[in-house]
Amino acid sequence: PICRATAKAGTSMATPTAAGAAALVRQWLQDGFYPTGAAVEANGFSPMASLVRAMMINGADLMLGIFGETDYDKEFFAGQLQEPANMLSGFGRIHLTNVLKVDGNQDGLHQVRLFGDMADMPSFAATGETVEYTERVVRLPTTAFKATLVWNDSPAAIPSAKLLVNDLDLTVTSPSGTVYYPNNLGRADRLNTVEQVEIPVGELEWGEYKVTVKAHKINMDDVAQPFSLVISGEFEDPPGGFNAAIAVPGMIVCFLVVGLIAHRFLTSRNESSEPSVDVSSDVMSENPKFDA
Repeated sequence: PICRATAKAGTSMATPTAAGAAALVRQWLQDGFYPTGAAVEANGFSPMASLVRAMMINGADLMLGIFGETDYDKEFFAGQLQEPANMLSGFGRIHLTNVLKVDGNQDGLHQVRLFGDMADMPSFAATGETVEYTERVVRLPTTAFKATLVWNDSPAAIPSAKLLVNDLDLTVTSPSGTVYYPNNLGRADRLNTVEQVEIPVGELEWGEYKVTVKAHKINMDDVAQPFSLVISGEFEDPPGGFNAAIAVPGMIVCFLVVGLIAHRFLTSRNESSEPSVDVSSDVMSENPKFDA
């Protein structure tokens, strides 16, 4: 017999592969592999469908070419395939080991943050609402920073000139203040329900990055719009140490606490009858409160 390899292309081949990958992602989450990489029953949860999509997209690798290239393809994809969110390969080829930690298949620096639990799903109820997530990138990263936002939109009216009903926005702000927009647009995306910001290693800065999700337009008055978010990269905080919407960095809080304690010690020598002060509550009461 003659053994040979052949290539097939099209949705008939892509669909079952993607469906199988989605089933693995869902099982990984339900079995409690997140965030440690070991199955812990107490950590299991049922993900929203948008979270499964976001994980598959976030872990995808850029494709280097396509099968059966025509002259038009060669000319068109020469530059297109070098960027994610292109019209030929989308966000790339599914690569689950980029987002699923199992038996140490990822090093200690590369981490993945997930938001999209069915029991406590993030969502927006009105236009203008915003949620922010912060993460500190290590000094010398070796992998890109990725943030992927996905939501299942409400159906548009028929006929409709624009099919997007609820429009969410994703941006990432670097430690120096550079703002990155999704899908290589250089601006907000007003058409898609998948938005991704990828910052290559060569552009990464050491310090805190801010990931912002904003409800640009919510057109369903009586129904909140859930969303899922996946953030990956090499971070200083261990899994479980991720901070959402922290307005005052921990080091500043530490300095404030020490300063107030010192001040209290010095003034109490002359005012021994003054009632005591709960320093921690004073500090926290001055912190801006985050309201999603």
